[in-house]
Amino acid sequence: MSHDPLQDLRAGLVRAARRRHRPWWRRRPALLGFLVVLLAAAPATAAISTLWRPDVPPLPPARTTVATRVSASAPRCVQNPGLRAGHGTTDLVPPKDMTDAFAVLRRPQTAADRAGGRYARVMIAGKLASAAVRTVGPDANGDPKFLVPSLIDVPARPRTEHCPARPAVRTWMLSVAGRSGGGTSPYRDFIARGTFGTSGPSDRESVVSGIVPDGVASVTVTYGSADPRTFPTHDNAFTYEVGLAAEQFPSSVVWNDADGRPIKRVH
Repeated sequence: MSHDPLQDLRAGLVRAARRRHRPWWRRRPALLGFLVVLLAAAPATAAISTLWRPDVPPLPPARTTVATRVSASAPRCVQNPGLRAGHGTTDLVPPKDMTDAFAVLRRPQTAADRAGGRYARVMIAGKLASAAVRTVGPDANGDPKFLVPSLIDVPARPRTEHCPARPAVRTWMLSVAGRSGGGTSPYRDFIARGTFGTSGPSDRESVVSGIVPDGVASVTVTYGSADPRTFPTHDNAFTYEVGLAAEQFPSSVVWNDADGRPIKRVH
């Protein structure tokens, strides 16, 4: 079977980005949460919903595990190109399928949007597309959150003793960034599955929020055997409060269209 170095590199990009921002369907955030995306800021913002207390059992205590590290007996190729934040800016326009998927990226940029660059520059992977930064709403503390396109350019690498040759690769990412933190994923992950994150002041309450693409008018959420609830979206974002710990994720999340019909189940 032939070896595809381009495929290895793309996999490395995704793994590196997801270490900065693990998708909601694979992570279990700490109490403060890793990603909080709330409804867009005033004047067109709906208030956070009344606290929802689904009747479900709490999570069991976390089990302690012991990991054993095994040293490699020989040098190996590290495919991860070493993505880091703070790689400057780019004037290039994000791909059309990215902006087509999120209406908030198509509206004119405001001064409030441009302020998001100062947060994004210190946490995103790749070069910030400054002209494309848009506000998606306040976080749980009332500070703004931003949707941020960025570009990763990885130069070609010649073949070495332990690594195959690697062609140059250009990859567009999307991030959510703000004072309370953020993270980055390949933009097609945002389009396919959105984002979902939690933040909570205690082990009995949390704020849940996320980003969705165009066409998703509401999300229906279920926790265990409790009755599901449906929450509207606004400017590609949704939020609600729930009487559960931040680590307790729903058992089901379904996207709905404007008529309330299910589009797809994303979790």
